[in-house]
Amino acid sequence: MTKKLKVLVTGSLGLVGSHFVHKNPNFDFLTPSSKEFDLLDSATIESYLKQHKPDWIVNFAAYTDVSKAELQKDDKEGAAWQINVEGVKRILDAFKSKNIIQISTDMVFPGNAAIPGPYTEEDTPPDTEKDLTWYGWTKNRAEKLVRQRGGTILRIIYPVTFEFDKRPDYIRGPVKRFVSGKMYPLFNDQQISITYIKEITEVLNQIINKDLKGVYHVSSNTTTPFELIKKTLENLGEDTSGLQSSSVVEFLKTQKNPARYPVSGGLNAKATENKLGMRFSSWNEILTKMPSKSSGPREYKTLKIANAVTITPAKYLSEPDGFVMETADFTELGYFLGYKFEPRSMYAIWSPEGIGRGGHKESRSKLVTVMAGAVYYCLIDMRPGDNMGKICEFYLGDHEKSVGRSVLVPEGVVDYWIPVRGFALTHNVGDRQYNKFDNKITLNMKDPEIGLHIPEDTLHSIPIDEESKTLSYEEFIEYIKK
Repeated sequence: MTKKLKVLVTGSLGLVGSHFVHKNPNFDFLTPSSKEFDLLDSATIESYLKQHKPDWIVNFAAYTDVSKAELQKDDKEGAAWQINVEGVKRILDAFKSKNIIQISTDMVFPGNAAIPGPYTEEDTPPDTEKDLTWYGWTKNRAEKLVRQRGGTILRIIYPVTFEFDKRPDYIRGPVKRFVSGKMYPLFNDQQISITYIKEITEVLNQIINKDLKGVYHVSSNTTTPFELIKKTLENLGEDTSGLQSSSVVEFLKTQKNPARYPVSGGLNAKATENKLGMRFSSWNEILTKMPSKSSGPREYKTLKIANAVTITPAKYLSEPDGFVMETADFTELGYFLGYKFEPRSMYAIWSPEGIGRGGHKESRSKLVTVMAGAVYYCLIDMRPGDNMGKICEFYLGDHEKSVGRSVLVPEGVVDYWIPVRGFALTHNVGDRQYNKFDNKITLNMKDPEIGLHIPEDTLHSIPIDEESKTLSYEEFIEYIKK
């Protein structure tokens, strides 16, 4: 078996770096923390490299807050310069190989009328900070250091992904602001392009495996922020009649640094496509990979129980070892509900028609999605307070009266579902690890004290489980209090 190349990745927890590491079985990755490989401390860099001896380094780590970097302009002791320039220099001082890939940006160019984009791989960044942001100048200088070594530059621009990730990107951020009613006017005269993160990983694979050097771009064709987000929202079925636009040219007249935003930016990636035998997605094609109104959840229906909502519909993804379900952007859902929901466990439950499932006390929130069939769903609020005992009943899944396909069940709310018209399969995502002891105690859903109104045409049997103890409603309340 061929030994895998050892690749050190800085910034491996970031939006782009994490995708390269977690979606890539091709390399033996080294992903040190910022303390283990501190770009501000030469000693930690030298020590780590001496101990682990990587074949390649991919440097995603950077100070990327453009606005805060502007406040550090001309300060070479500031974090932006120390991380983006001196940090790269410290790596190069300790790593004598040419096998280093510096992740860079279109902002190493001015993006103005005098030197407009989209910029090609052959275009040389200016050797002056005039017409650049301080962030752009730090990345410009870092590029020069790596080029002098004979290493590789990979430029990207506004990276986006539609796989699950809690961090908003150039598209999901504006979508969340629009949904929450906090959208601001978008520039209609600024030329930009975007990068599909999956394609960054594909390019890095080729660069490393083929030992390529030079400058590479990963980018779509150009558009404007207004055109991009308007099309995104239309694809999601949103009404964009109230979406406002503005001029970046006029906005820059109000700024201390008139080069704060590139007016005519973007990247041209034709040379990279030709050299690597690839074709990068256009911005319109990238948007087709986003869950649409018909395939992605963008409608929320608040239920009678606090913090419980149904979501319509769900998106399904194929995986080599079966299938998984991507129901929603959990960050977006968390904003909607007013709290954070992060998935910590996943499992699926199959049940034949009429056999009820659930009824347990669970010390976690969970998102339940009907993958196949339809269920009659019941929620019972067992959280101490005036609403204890409050119930909510509805259909989920492939049923003409369904209020959706997914439901978020808050911690402390007992859920119970009964398959109707055949078997049903649900997929569950919890914000904490599944606790098998929760299922040792089950609420008797046929107890009249609960007051469920299960339809007459719905079969209903409680599965026999010798390991589980079934309690009446009053006994269950006493159990919870303990």
